[in-house]
Amino acid sequence: MVAPLSTSALHLLDGRPWSDSPWVDPLSLLGCYTSFAVDVARAVVDLDGHLARLREDSAALHGAALADRLVLDAVRRHLERVVLPVRLRVAVLARTPALQPQDVRSLHIAT
Repeated sequence: MVAPLSTSALHLLDGRPWSDSPWVDPLSLLGCYTSFAVDVARAVVDLDGHLARLREDSAALHGAALADRLVLDAVRRHLERVVLPVRLRVAVLARTPALQPQDVRSLHIAT
């Protein structure tokens, strides 16, 4: 387990620090996202609704969606690194060829 951080902007990509990835800043990429508050008991109001929106928006934007368990695993890994309560943004991003952004090669989770 990683020691929790009290940082206000910890960015992870697929559970690893964003700085370890070759990707640019997560907020500048095309993707879909949801934001929610996580309380000290790790509870999220309407978590099922947030997951459904990510699935539906990913399917519409990228033509595919990630399984809820993959999203929840990424959220869990993120929450292990921060002090609760926290506001969390979860984004589904697509790896695409530069000249053909409609050709989704793989989906990734940014937190």
